[in-house]
Amino acid sequence: QRDADAAGVLTPNDELNLGKVDQGGAGGATLAALADAAPSPMLAPAVRNLGLLYFRTGRLERAEPLLRRHLALETRAHVDPHFGSESVGLIPALEVLGYVYAYALHGRFEEGLRHYRRAKKICPRELGTNHAGVARQQEHEGLVHFCAGDFTNTERCFREAHDPLLRTGLDCFSPEIM
Repeated sequence: QRDADAAGVLTPNDELNLGKVDQGGAGGATLAALADAAPSPMLAPAVRNLGLLYFRTGRLERAEPLLRRHLALETRAHVDPHFGSESVGLIPALEVLGYVYAYALHGRFEEGLRHYRRAKKICPRELGTNHAGVARQQEHEGLVHFCAGDFTNTERCFREAHDPLLRTGLDCFSPEIM
């Protein structure tokens, strides 16, 4: 193991030994470096969780790169290399990064919208146009417009989010749902 560490070679135990990875320092690899060197799907949750920890504790300068790296790992896992099509497994990573840009990193609304719109493109293709996931992505986009003070697009997005619910017979204004 020590020879592998000295040579910069990663072993399967490196992915599982997150305590050593998280500590970093002179003797251990950082989680970010390990994620770059060994893009294993097993690392994606650890990278996301550490990014979310930094986000929730207000260390945004540390959270953003980890959450971007998490998206890159998930993209490798959920994009068909032959056709370039993205699967629904990518949506949570897009939502997390969209949220961080839109709400925590004030003024970066376009970056938040870009991630939510990417998720919105996946939903109808993978889940169908009447799926609640489509409405959810439209609602996310509307909330970003609301935070940016763009009330015209806010209303458009919220109305478009409501339409799939009407097509499925779920009117969100009906007394049964309220």
